[in-house]
Amino acid sequence: MLICDEAQDVAVPVLEEIRLPTAFDRDGRPAFALFLSGHPACC
Repeated sequence: MLICDEAQDVAVPVLEEIRLPTAFDRDGRPAFALFLSGHPACC
């Protein structure tokens, strides 16, 4: 499991790099879970 707090401050290319390993399966299940937490865009 990977938890990323303040994800609104992470650049899109970095988010893509973090997301890529979630595409791999292990016995038909994702290798790990990715949780992003942050503040919504304002205005």
